[in-house]
Amino acid sequence: MADEILSAVSDLSISPTGTSTAIIDSIKVTETLREFAPPAAISTILADALAVMLIACAVLLLHRTASATMHSRFLRHIEYSFLVMILFRLGRVVVTGLKSLLAFQYLGLDPSKTLSSHDAAIVWVMLTNITNNWHAISMMVSFLASFWLFLAWWLLRRYPAEGIPRALYSTAVGVLGGLVALVAGIATTTGADTLFLLDFFDIAASVTVITLVGWELRKLEPKRGHPALSTIVFLFFMSWAILQVPIPYFRDKAGDAFFLLLMFASFGSMLMTALYTSIVLKDRPEYEA
Repeated sequence: MADEILSAVSDLSISPTGTSTAIIDSIKVTETLREFAPPAAISTILADALAVMLIACAVLLLHRTASATMHSRFLRHIEYSFLVMILFRLGRVVVTGLKSLLAFQYLGLDPSKTLSSHDAAIVWVMLTNITNNWHAISMMVSFLASFWLFLAWWLLRRYPAEGIPRALYSTAVGVLGGLVALVAGIATTTGADTLFLLDFFDIAASVTVITLVGWELRKLEPKRGHPALSTIVFLFFMSWAILQVPIPYFRDKAGDAFFLLLMFASFGSMLMTALYTSIVLKDRPEYEA
């Protein structure tokens, strides 16, 4: 979206032959701002509020299952990953709210109003700053969520062992810290609009760890056999992983149905994980019926 806004206001001065260039540019910026007018913004905020509630429910289910079953440390790490995802949804609420306030300030309640060239330039600067900084923040949140899922995969891979080698954990923390520092460095030096160069790595990491966790869950407690249920769990994780790919495109769009689809895919993955593990994992002695 930042590129579209930049293109729209690339020449806000009046051309020698008239004012058509300024008018066209102002219309483009106005249309972008209008996407965050109160009706669309409210829909986005309510959808993200629903996502927070569903994620919180999934976290509670995973936490309860992990507390009552043996060899379930991996569930704690999946739980931590979902807690981090709440930060992403809350961030979307804040960003959408800021852009909605901007739309209300410059457009008011009149949907037919068009920004002047001067106002379009001001709006472009503010929208670009909000968009680029949210890009950097959301990428940091994504790396942190992938970090916890990576550790969950490692524990599943070594199930029923519950230890994480200190060298592995230290390396993972170092890589996470390096990525966060890299994102922050790029955002403060060359500008957050260049972060698209890291989008590929972010998406690849997310798709990889989600797929690996889903695959390892399939092999959990095979002797207690629920092949159909384990396959359903894996399919939910695969759909969740595939939906990671278009996130950079939809990240800054208000009122888009994509994030509702992503919400249900991720919530379905966690709900099926809680159901599956509550069946196949052995109860702790104090919880046995």
